[in-house]
Amino acid sequence: MYEFLVLGTNSLLELKECIECQTDKILQQQQQYRLEACSFFIEGTFYDYLGEGRSIGEGGIPLSSPVVEFARQKEQEGDTLFKNFKTENMQRTRLSDLEIRLGSHYFYLHAVNERHVMIFNSIRFINEKDIQRRSAYPLVLYREKSLRIRCNVCKTNTSQKVVSGDLFFPSCPAELCNDCFDSFYEDREIPEKVRVVDRVVTDKGCLDEDE
Repeated sequence: MYEFLVLGTNSLLELKECIECQTDKILQQQQQYRLEACSFFIEGTFYDYLGEGRSIGEGGIPLSSPVVEFARQKEQEGDTLFKNFKTENMQRTRLSDLEIRLGSHYFYLHAVNERHVMIFNSIRFINEKDIQRRSAYPLVLYREKSLRIRCNVCKTNTSQKVVSGDLFFPSCPAELCNDCFDSFYEDREIPEKVRVVDRVVTDKGCLDEDE
C-alpha cells in the first residue's frame, strides 16, 4: 500500500512510475514487453499507457481494449449501463484534468490481470510547509513493507518460483516454494509453453529461516 502527495500538474504517467509491484519485476525478467501496458480506470474512463516508445496508432493494444470493446457491444445491444465508457492517454492527462469523488474506489490495472485500488482522500492548496520543488512530486508519504507471499501448494513456505502457463495449477501464475516446485516437476518435464521465473525477493526478512 502506498500514500502519495501529488500536484495537479503531475501527469497520471508520473504517478504510475511511482507505483512498484512485484509482478512488474517478474515480467522484466521474462522480457514480456507486451505486458508493459497499463491503465487507470477513473469515473468510467480508461487512461491507457502502452509502454515507452509505443502508441495505439502504431498497432499497440491498450490494456482496456477488451473491456471497451465489450462495453461498445453491450451499448449497441441497448444496455445503457456501459454507454459512458471512454479512453484517454495517460501521458497527456494531468491530475487537475480529472473529475473525481473523494473516497471513491478507482483502479490501477497492469500485467493483464493485476488490479490495485486507488483512493483520493483530500484536495488542498499547496502551502509553505510543503516541499516547493515540483520535481519532488509525486511524493511518497507512506510505503508498506513487502508482504510475504506463500506457496500456493503447501501454504507454508515462501514463494521462490513463479510458474505461468501450466494448466495443472488452479491459478496463473502459480506461486511455488522450491520444495514444491522440485516435487511437482520431479517426474515430469516442464512443458515448452510453461514459463518459470525465480521470484524477486526485495525484503529478505520474508524468507523462511531454513531457506
